[in-house]
Amino acid sequence: MSKELTESEKEIMRLDDEALDYLLHSRKGRWFLMRLLDRTYINSQTFNPENGGLTAYNEGRRGVGLEYLGMMIRDTKRITMKQKAEKEYTAVKSRLERSLE
Repeated sequence: MSKELTESEKEIMRLDDEALDYLLHSRKGRWFLMRLLDRTYINSQTFNPENGGLTAYNEGRRGVGLEYLGMMIRDTKRITMKQKAEKEYTAVKSRLERSLE
C-alpha cells in the first residue's frame, strides 16, 4: 500500500528534481555529484573487519549516496548526463594521477 504524497511533498520532490537537473547540466555540478558518490562509498568497500562501528558509519554514508544515485538514474536523460559526469570525472582523476608520476 503506497502512501499518497501531500502537495508539500510533491513540491519538495519537484524542487529536488529541478536542482538535480541544474547540477547535471553544469560541469561543476557534475563534478560535485561524482565527488559526492565517491565520498559516500558508492563504488568502494564499506566493510572494515576490525571496526563494526566504522562499517555501520560507512554504510550510512553509502545509503545517502544510493538515494542520490537513484535520483540520477530515474530517466534516460539523467542517465546520459550521469555517464557524461563519470567520463569527465575519470578524465580529471586520470590526468591528476599521471601528473603525480
